[in-house]
Amino acid sequence: MRRRKRPQPGKRLAFYGPQRSTESVGRPHAGSLKNGIHLDPDGDGLGRGYAVSKHRPDLWGTPELVTLIKSCGRTYRRYFSRKYRPIPIGDLSSRRGGPLKSHKSHQSGRDVDVGFMRKKPLSKGYFTNTSPRQMNMYAQWVVLKCFLDDPQTQMVFIERSRVRALKKYIKRIYKKRRSRLKKYLSYFPGGKRKAIYPDKVHKSHMHVRIRCPKGDRRCSH
Repeated sequence: MRRRKRPQPGKRLAFYGPQRSTESVGRPHAGSLKNGIHLDPDGDGLGRGYAVSKHRPDLWGTPELVTLIKSCGRTYRRYFSRKYRPIPIGDLSSRRGGPLKSHKSHQSGRDVDVGFMRKKPLSKGYFTNTSPRQMNMYAQWVVLKCFLDDPQTQMVFIERSRVRALKKYIKRIYKKRRSRLKKYLSYFPGGKRKAIYPDKVHKSHMHVRIRCPKGDRRCSH
């Protein structure tokens, strides 16, 4: 199989721009992406508040997803000084969507993997299995909260022990802010706004999925 090449830093490729309308087609597990937008068009692996490792070529998504990632990166940077590592961003979709190695979904430009924030960060853009004790809970909540606060976010998949730890954390920090506590607990299982889905596999990152973009008639949840 011929390996896809990432653009070199400083080299901007014309097709990385939104020259034609983008469309998410089908389902996340059986779909495609038409005229996707690249998260890292200059190939330097860095964005404001986030980073991607150099071995990731599959960074294509809908404009809505790419904009959301960048927005949460900026929000994160406003909270922290330069000593904090950027948010590690993993795979989105391939350029045209469709099946992606090591993933069951990520086929229609609506999925992104976001590495957990660690007390002892790895190299920029990299992530690995992270236990609740290894997580920087404050930084992790800043990132997760940003995605939850955006109405485009449909689902966030996180391993169940990490979900329990995050739920315990927000109960503590919002103990005296009942309205905030009620709001954010509603995103957990059993809540009216359920968006967080515990599972057995997402131990190194959270998997964020956005809703079908308005106007993408062939998109399906």
